Amino acid sequence: MFPTGPFDFDPNRILFRSSEWTGRPTPLTTGIESANREALPAVNLDVFIGYNAQDLTEVHAVVNAIEQFGVRAWLDARDLPPGRMFQDVIQGVLQSCGSVAMFIGAHGMGPWEALEMKLAISEFVRRGLPVIPVVLPSVREPRLPLYLSEFRMVRLRPGAGLAAGVEELVWGITGTRPGPRPDADDYSMRSST
Repeated sequence: MFPTGPFDFDPNRILFRSSEWTGRPTPLTTGIESANREALPAVNLDVFIGYNAQDLTEVHAVVNAIEQFGVRAWLDARDLPPGRMFQDVIQGVLQSCGSVAMFIGAHGMGPWEALEMKLAISEFVRRGLPVIPVVLPSVREPRLPLYLSEFRMVRLRPGAGLAAGVEELVWGITGTRPGPRPDADDYSMRSST
């Protein structure tokens, strides 16, 4: 049993210490949740990008490439404003985006990415959200987590195979197979930032 008093712990609620303890915990979430919802404009996003932070440079380059096709991607490293509780914002984005791309790089799946994957799969079950495992060129032998292995993956290969992989990813995100871009040979794994 958890202790009772001004610091009661309830894993389903965020609590704060009350100056006059009434015997009932007081939720702190009301203002926070609305502040985070107001923090981001209501935008129709095509894809949420899940990744290990150690692979950000490689992921950012792929995001730049898919955005050349008009895909609207949400990448926390550039789209999450400072001062926001990222867990709340990410949950909101995952509930409203059109698909999820879970990137697997040389550093494997990070701890936050694993949680994002679970949320994404829940959204797949709830509303049929496409979940696309994306294997980055730095991975020789992909080892996908068990749940992700059930989804058809996109394998990005270095060199000439990169353009085809990017186009396949765009197809998975939008549901429409894109035509080759005139500058398809210019895809590189360098980020523009």
